Amino acid sequence: MGPYSEVELGRLRVERSGSLSGGGTTHGVFRCRAPDGEALLFKEYRPGTRGEVDPSVLRAHVRWRQQLSPADRRRLDALAAWPTAVVREGRTVAGVLMNEAPREFFEDKEPGAVRDLTALARDPDYSARYHAPHFPAPRKLAALGHLLQSLAFLHGLDVVVGDLQPRNVLTTGTTGVPRVYFLDCDAYLVEGKNPFRVVREPEPWRVPGAKTFTERTDLYKAALLVARCLAENLALHDLRPRMFADVLPSVDVDVLRALTAPDRPGRPAMRAAELRPMAQAWQALVREDGAMYVRNDTYAMARWPVPTGPGTARPSRGTPPHHTRTGEPARSTVRRPDTAATPRKGWLRRFLDFFRGSPANRR
Repeated sequence: MGPYSEVELGRLRVERSGSLSGGGTTHGVFRCRAPDGEALLFKEYRPGTRGEVDPSVLRAHVRWRQQLSPADRRRLDALAAWPTAVVREGRTVAGVLMNEAPREFFEDKEPGAVRDLTALARDPDYSARYHAPHFPAPRKLAALGHLLQSLAFLHGLDVVVGDLQPRNVLTTGTTGVPRVYFLDCDAYLVEGKNPFRVVREPEPWRVPGAKTFTERTDLYKAALLVARCLAENLALHDLRPRMFADVLPSVDVDVLRALTAPDRPGRPAMRAAELRPMAQAWQALVREDGAMYVRNDTYAMARWPVPTGPGTARPSRGTPPHHTRTGEPARSTVRRPDTAATPRKGWLRRFLDFFRGSPANRR
């Protein structure tokens, strides 16, 4: 669509035969044609919530994207459904226009249904009962590593997600390189300003002690997302020290536990950019050819077993995989680090030791 940031609803050709989404402040999300013929999505606000929108802040969100450098705007558009224009109905803000998510973020067997991060929390029984794919731990971590990388990018642009929870983020399926895609960007904070005067977020994803959305609340929710998806339990609260020992080094688990500490003073003042080495290591667990790997305190980088058919056993909690993809025993129970894929752990260990007041830092 052209560079204008506002359009009258009557100038859109809206396909109202079926909504792609809805709920919360949204009446529905409909495919439409902009005045110049471009195919976009129209996110229509509920009549009862239109008065909660600050039109000037929402227009500023749209202009903010237009003013990004071409490279940053391309990257933003690849990972988020950012509003491209405000839709006006008379003097009222009726909604926003945005790009549709790429096809790889839609369910294969349900046309029009997007695949959000709740898919990463499916357990094997649920997957078998509803014939839905089950995601192995390396794919979960690779997708969530991309989420952490994306948060670092957004925070670097002075953007806070705010209502970060699994329904507001999409993920790719069980093939290809895992990626995520952010939704509901019209409610993000840009330079501390939120277009919605009334803030809504689900109770299970509220940050204890937080009164406003900040980068730190984003990191709390991101760490909680990682833990809940790995545990395949979206109600998980208690992260124990030895959780996920089969799929994560203990230093990574320590970071997740620190970021989700129940009391605000107990959480480290970390930035998303500081988590990039860990996020890159998670992304490296799935290669372009589909090969999957695992990192933990036993393995620096070992091949993850790929199931060959129904009933194939997968590594149990607390037991690292002991076989390669071909089923042959691994040559060594401890493998040397793959320096191309595994970051040094020292930076996180030193940070956490310092934060906890370890005597090693007082020498």
